[in-house]
Amino acid sequence: MTRLPLNSYDAWLALSEPEQEHIKNNIWNAYNRDRIDIPFTALARLISNSERTIIDGAIGTYHGGEYLLHVYVSEDSLACCPKPLEQRFEGFRVYWMCYSHPEDNYTHDIDVSNLELDILGNTISVNAKRVDLRMYVDAFDSGGQALIVTHPRLYDGGFSFDLPGFSRCADDTHILLPDGSGGWVHQFTVRQSTRAERGG
Repeated sequence: MTRLPLNSYDAWLALSEPEQEHIKNNIWNAYNRDRIDIPFTALARLISNSERTIIDGAIGTYHGGEYLLHVYVSEDSLACCPKPLEQRFEGFRVYWMCYSHPEDNYTHDIDVSNLELDILGNTISVNAKRVDLRMYVDAFDSGGQALIVTHPRLYDGGFSFDLPGFSRCADDTHILLPDGSGGWVHQFTVRQSTRAERGG
């Protein structure tokens, strides 16, 4: 992780919105996880200050490399939340969402072969297949070496999976959503892992 200005969260909060945007857009590289401690702190503060019951949270990476705060609530609560990316909390846009019910949302087949994804400047190849309500995903690096894939699952009309060994300090969750023209839109998010979760 690159060492960058802002030695404390208070320093981040003291910046004006244009200053925060300049740092996010021109100094930090979200794909390299520069200063990811800042959005993680914002996420924790959002969760602890919210009046809503929050199920889960993660740091997302929007197209172009913008950190987002992903906040999960129940399906019943989602209608009362701000629209995705409409709210801003302590310098970061917020994406409110809920976990889908696969049996209600997946009526089409998913069968993907050799789909190439760019992850932090590395090319990986993904194969994925839906069988009933189960997802099976394999991933390979550019040399054809198999990568560890965990938690393959159906997700909002597409699918997602984790690559726990891809980043040394976080678990990457990759989301692939259909783009309407037969292709896939790739998004990924990260969450910090405890030593116990990673078996260390």
